[in-house]
This record gives sequence, structure tokens and C-alpha cells, in this order.
Amino acid sequence: MKHLLIIIILFNCYLLHSQKHVDTTKVKSVRYEWKISPITNKTVLNTTLTEYKSGFFKEETNFMTDYYSKDSLNEFGFYKVYKEDFNNPLLELSMEKLYVNALLNNLERLYYDKHGNFDSLVNTINRPVFEKVKIVSNNVYKRKNKLKYITTNHSRDSVAFKYNFFGQLKAIEFYKDSKAHKVLRYKKNLLVSEQIFESKRFKKTLRNKYNKNRQLIRKDIDDNYFHRYLYENDLLIKKEKVRKRDNIITAYTLFTYGTNGLIISKKEYQDEELKEEYIYKYE
Repeated sequence: MKHLLIIIILFNCYLLHSQKHVDTTKVKSVRYEWKISPITNKTVLNTTLTEYKSGFFKEETNFMTDYYSKDSLNEFGFYKVYKEDFNNPLLELSMEKLYVNALLNNLERLYYDKHGNFDSLVNTINRPVFEKVKIVSNNVYKRKNKLKYITTNHSRDSVAFKYNFFGQLKAIEFYKDSKAHKVLRYKKNLLVSEQIFESKRFKKTLRNKYNKNRQLIRKDIDDNYFHRYLYENDLLIKKEKVRKRDNIITAYTLFTYGTNGLIISKKEYQDEELKEEYIYKYE
């Protein structure tokens, strides 16, 4: 399962631009996420997101950094550096192309080949002496630099890519020990369904729905768990995470966005009771 998770992470950031230099010299904007206690109404800085003029983002998890500030294993802190890509139909849940990921005593750096596809990952680990682990991707291409399949030197898992007659992506198949584990299906470059083979006899299908402007309006995450999206003038104004049990909503998260498309608040409910609230400030 760990190996499959690694290859899925690598797949999620494979089809983008080649890494040359992570430029974080000139700041464009900073977003602060503040967590509000529903009991005391006090605020605590949760995360800081810095956008740079180069197009890179750095997200720091402040509360985790503070919590582990005196931990001997906290060598690198808690942050990630990435770029956004809103036009890549192959990304499943995130629009983030990851370059650096720091977690306590682990520091991952991701690299890409000349086509912009994932090439390798170098993980520096302090346990308690420094070690380096390198994961290398074997990318096999079809004509016009279209990926045919990928494997890594770290596991026996693989990913295969299928295209239609016109060269459009039709499906992405994930294999574990030569057996299909998951299939993503596409139509007109949009992810429309995800099939998960949980056993030989049981297959689960999750679906996506879009509006006439090709904007995602509903995404199934799991059984009885889905996301809903509401737009106004082509801008996202509301996102909902809904979890049900016996057709009753048991957990609900509401994200609200301003007219500029920036998130302004997030509220998390459990059985209709407000559990967590976040507000966002920009500079």
C-alpha cells in the first residue's frame, strides 16, 4: 500500500514543466489562515501561504512547526513548495505540482524530465544520521511525447495510459503486482469516473459531474462522501464537503470565496455542531 501511495503521488505531479530553479526571492502576496476556537473565540495562526512572482507557492504549517519546535526530529519543519496548474485534466484532487515537501526529519525534492514529466524524487532523512533515498521513474513514451506507462525503481507498481483514435486521453490504469487496482476514465479531457477494485468481486465507481462550462460541480470522494461546487460569473463562490450516513448529513464543511476568487472562510460541522472555523487574511 505504501508503494502504491508513492506512485500515485508521483503521478499527480508528472505532467508539467521541467524543474530548473525554485525561485522564491520576490514575494507577490501572503495568505494567513487563522483558526478560531468556537468556545473561546481566540485565533491561532494555522498556515501561511506565500505566493512568489515566479509562480511558486510556499505553504508553511505553522501550528505543526510550533508544536514540534523543540523536537529533536524536527530537522526541516513543515512546509511544501509547489506551482499551480489549472489546465491539466490529469490531476485528480489537487492542482499542485510539488517541488519540495518537508515533514519533520524528511525532506523530499522532486525533479522532472525534458518533457516536464516526473523523473525522480530524492528523499533526505535524518534518522538519526542523514540518509538519502532516490526514487527514479522509468517513463515510456508514445508518439508526440505522450506517456505510455510509468514504473519506478522502488516498487513493482505501474501506471498505463490509454488514448482514443484522436490522441485524447481515455483512461489511466494503476497496477499493483500486475493486477489492476484503479482506473481513471476521461471524456473530452475531463475526468468523469474512477473505478476502484477493492477485491476480485467488488468494484466501486466514483463519478464527477460538470456544468456546461466544463466546471466541476460534484465529485464523489467515497461512498456517502462527496464535494459540491457553486460558481457565479465563472468564479467559484462556494465549495461544500458532505458526508452522509443513512441519508443523513453527519459532517459538513463549507468554503466561501470572495468576488476575486480568493477563499475568505471555512467552517467545519459535525452533526450540525460547529467544530472548527477558519478565516483568511491577505497582504
